Amino acid sequence: MARRLRELRHLNALVTFEAAARLGNFSAAAIELHVTRVAVSRQVRLLEDYLGAALFRREHRGVSLTAEGEQLFDSVGRGLGEIAETQQRIRRRRDSGKLGVTMTAAFATFWLIPRMHRFSQAHPDIDLRLVVADDYLDLAREGLDAAIRWGRSGGDDDYEALFPGAQLPMCSREFLRANGPFETPKSLRAARLIHLEGAYRRDAMWPEWFRHFDIEATDLPPGVSVDSYTNMIQAAQGGQGIALGDVPLLDDQLAEGLLVCALASPPVERDRFYLVLPRRDDVDPALALFCNWLRTEAGALADWRQPGAGD
Repeated sequence: MARRLRELRHLNALVTFEAAARLGNFSAAAIELHVTRVAVSRQVRLLEDYLGAALFRREHRGVSLTAEGEQLFDSVGRGLGEIAETQQRIRRRRDSGKLGVTMTAAFATFWLIPRMHRFSQAHPDIDLRLVVADDYLDLAREGLDAAIRWGRSGGDDDYEALFPGAQLPMCSREFLRANGPFETPKSLRAARLIHLEGAYRRDAMWPEWFRHFDIEATDLPPGVSVDSYTNMIQAAQGGQGIALGDVPLLDDQLAEGLLVCALASPPVERDRFYLVLPRRDDVDPALALFCNWLRTEAGALADWRQPGAGD
């Protein structure tokens, strides 16, 4: 035991090494660990001095592992992964009935939260904790039980399709009454549009929508630009212009008249919402109940229809 403790005297350096090796960059590791890049470099150097071997090749745009670094990364990665999984199992037993689920602000605001009362009524003993983040969080690293994501991404998690999504031009009834009618997709080219900017996929933006209908989308007239999907929908509800909204995400807003379709056009299909679960052998009973409820809610969604302007 004493010998093992001596070999593990630099645990903090091993954690730092694992992050730097996994990300291939000292600066990225520093951001993840909430330390400075200098601190990362210092910990790696400490470990290299202790081992008497170089672990990284320092390159212009990052770092790569040496043969010795590859050997250590394999062992450290397995060890830290097993520790994390064991802690999660212990915590899940302690927090039986507590679930942590992450999703985007848009999905939480427009779809999940309006339906959560049904889950709470059916399962009052389950404490559901929503972690709203537009970044795709690492479930295992953040100790989360599930995620709901738009589109697939890499990683070791399991993805299960919930429902597809499609775009429709949406605005307030008052805006349509004052500025419409809009008869064709091309007629929207001269309308006041609400543009989504920032770290969103291109198919969430107006130029891609226009290209779907073979319409030139350069030099669009001035409109409103926002960097948040939620703010974009709020601006549309407030009569600021026409936004590209998604169904069935915004079915409730359409049903309640907070938004209407700006013109009668087929929805432009985009991608799917997925239920994402970390791969593990044991299934938490509370998580199983939440997933089954989510599948039921997704299955109850109405089929898309050919919309009429003002619907």
